[in-house]
Amino acid sequence: MRAWTMALGMFMAACAAGEPESSDLGDGSDLQRVDLAGLSGWIESVGPPEEVLAAQAVLLRWWTDTCPYCERSLPALNSLGQKYGEDGLVVVGIYHPKPQGRSFVEGDILRTARGLGFGGPIALDPDWSLLREAWLDFGGRRATSVSFLLDAEGRVRHVHPGPELHPSRDPAHAECRRGFETMELAVSGLLGV
Repeated sequence: MRAWTMALGMFMAACAAGEPESSDLGDGSDLQRVDLAGLSGWIESVGPPEEVLAAQAVLLRWWTDTCPYCERSLPALNSLGQKYGEDGLVVVGIYHPKPQGRSFVEGDILRTARGLGFGGPIALDPDWSLLREAWLDFGGRRATSVSFLLDAEGRVRHVHPGPELHPSRDPAHAECRRGFETMELAVSGLLGV
């Protein structure tokens, strides 16, 4: 397993202890670059994966086609990509099948993502190897629909532990709204806009 930093570990421990749902991880100077070599491929990309992942800011969202939280979160994250895309943000949906190991057809995944209003690049993590390494095996997390904001060096700058974030006026979704607002502040702060 690749080593993760103390800052990320402290954040995961705080989440497990019931602290706030998301966190800004500071200036990232002590964070290691996230190695996305565990992705098995891309269904669709706006350019070569190396160029996509070298954007000024990359927002990674693990999602699956059977997740009601993803149905509400993907369009919201897509809106961040549209709003901040010209400033250097790329939003990448990382598909992982549920249940783990379920077969899937790439064309169906692309149609589902586009049908949900997500227009960004889609990467594949079919065996959950990157998801496990980056999230599930660290601190006993269960939600698989996690979002990571990376800087241009690939360092984790903000994490939303899932399962859901989107704007909403519904009091029942106040936590989702706060998570979305916090993510947007992290994005705009990282981009300096």
